[in-house]
Amino acid sequence: MYRKAWVVGMLAVAGGMAGGMLGAYLFTAIPAKASESQPVAQTLRVQNLEVIGPDGKVRAEIKVEHDGLARLSFFSDRGKRRMAMGVLGDGEPAFGMYDSLGAPRIGLNIPPDDSAGVRLVDAKGRSRLRISELGNGESSVELMNKRGKIIWSAPHEPGVSASAERNAQTASLR
Repeated sequence: MYRKAWVVGMLAVAGGMAGGMLGAYLFTAIPAKASESQPVAQTLRVQNLEVIGPDGKVRAEIKVEHDGLARLSFFSDRGKRRMAMGVLGDGEPAFGMYDSLGAPRIGLNIPPDDSAGVRLVDAKGRSRLRISELGNGESSVELMNKRGKIIWSAPHEPGVSASAERNAQTASLR
């Protein structure tokens, strides 16, 4: 009788193991493999694309504003814009760098007349230095004081300055 119980026990263990293995084989999810033959999207169309960090905060954004400005912005972990580049509605490309509060401090642009400009701005938003390649082929450098008054410029020719030709406000991409 003892022997019969032992055989039944062994058959139960073997049956349990076989059943478990069969169940694991039949009911376990098989990981899907990416295949080179699967179709790949050629175009992604969105109105706004945000890239978030591990904390869920937006760190980068691609967006087209209502005024036509197409902009790529990068943000600090506090949500302040620190760098941006884009194309204004009139086709002017611009690049800006911002202080820790999100105010524009350095700007570069190429207006529709194909001149070029660099502008350094103080914390109050006033231009302090402008470097311009003007549409007429001349170059201009202007240094301003804290009140915005030009205290030095080159060349020293009448009519050849960024201020005289146009208001050289480098796009801030705000």
